[in-house]
Order: sequence, then C-alpha cells, then structure tokens
Amino acid sequence: MKVFQRLKCTYNIKKNRYRLDKEIKTLQLLEENFINEPKIDHYPFPKFINTKPCLECGSKKCLIIVMTHCGVSIAENRKLNEREIHPVNLSNTVECIINNLRNTRIEHPDINAANVCINKKGQISLIDFNTHSIRSTKRISYYYKKPDLSRISVLKNPCVGEIADSNTITNYSKNGFGVPTGTLKWPQFFNYLYSDTDTDENIQNNIMKYNNKYFKKHPWSMLYMFEKSSKN
Repeated sequence: MKVFQRLKCTYNIKKNRYRLDKEIKTLQLLEENFINEPKIDHYPFPKFINTKPCLECGSKKCLIIVMTHCGVSIAENRKLNEREIHPVNLSNTVECIINNLRNTRIEHPDINAANVCINKKGQISLIDFNTHSIRSTKRISYYYKKPDLSRISVLKNPCVGEIADSNTITNYSKNGFGVPTGTLKWPQFFNYLYSDTDTDENIQNNIMKYNNKYFKKHPWSMLYMFEKSSKN
C-alpha cells in the first residue's frame, strides 16, 4: 500500500502536536462514520496509518503523520499538460465528500486545488484536516448548501476562485454588513452571512443570494477544478 507522510514540523512542538492530534482524530472520525452516498468506488479521504518521529527538526517529541496516499494535487496535475489525469465520477464523488463532511459536522475552510487530490485512476479525494472546526448542525447545513450552479458563469475561473462581479462586495459593504471590499473566500464571507442567533429566513436569503458569487474555497467549487473535464 502506497503511503503519504505529511510533514508537520513547525519547530513549535506544542502547536505541532495540537494540529497533529486534531488531524488524526478527524481522519478517524471520517473513516468510522463514512457513508458511501451517492455510491462511489473508492474512499475519498486519507486514512490514518500511524505516526513516526520527525527527522526535520530532530526532536523526539515532534511527529509526522503517515497516511494513505491519495495521488497528486489538482495544482500539480495541471502541470502535467498532455499527461494530465482526468477525473471519473466527479459529481458523485464531490457530493459524497460533502455528505460526509456534513454528516460529521466538519467545516473544512481550505478546499482548494492544493488540497483536492487525484490518483492515476482519476479518483479524487479531499485532504488536509488540521485547520477545520466542528460546528453546529445548523451552521454546517448552510455552509455546505449547494449554490445555484446555473449561475456559475459569473466566475472568471472558478477552479481558483476569481470573482468577476467585484461590485457585489462593494454593494454588500455599503448595505451595512461591514464586509471589506476586495476578493473574499467563501469561508470568510460565510462568517459575515451566518449567525447562530439570526433567523433561518434571513440566513437562507443571504446564502442563496451570495454563495454562487463567493466561490473561492467553496465546497462545491470542487466540481469546477478540472477545467477540461465534464462534471459527469
């Protein structure tokens, strides 16, 4: 079995161990509660194998995680040109990934081309679980709410999250929400949209209005990270 060693050395043992322990527990949580829905023919997350001493800093207390290998990142895959791997069963895989994140209440804040991998079979996986948060069921349901994909054409390059309609942010700020002008990532913008104390109606209206515009690091942006591929 091919394995991947994630280097965790930050030369800060306390911080290193906290993030390491967090990622291990999350990988175990995902594996123990995995639901294959819709059905796909692979497990779309890394599996934790063990830990081993870090050789980078020389400290016996500093560890790295050994986990199953998920392939190359999409960012690396794009550099392969004619040897680029194309995804299979992309729509179902993305939906399965999101269903499992929703089921375990994991809010992944860094879904981008460096953290989505593809193997030689064209199977995609989501990695990097050391900066996530466990959230309320209500918050998670809105965070992973599927945008109106028919309006995705407003984006110049959804695979990296460039936003075409920059006036939206300016207008949103002028409307009193206090959002700074400039390009925002979905996890950041979601924090402006969502409040545990707000009414469901207000949250629903805001999410539906803006989640197709602020697409950088949006969970459903995984559908569009392969520019030449079909979503089928």
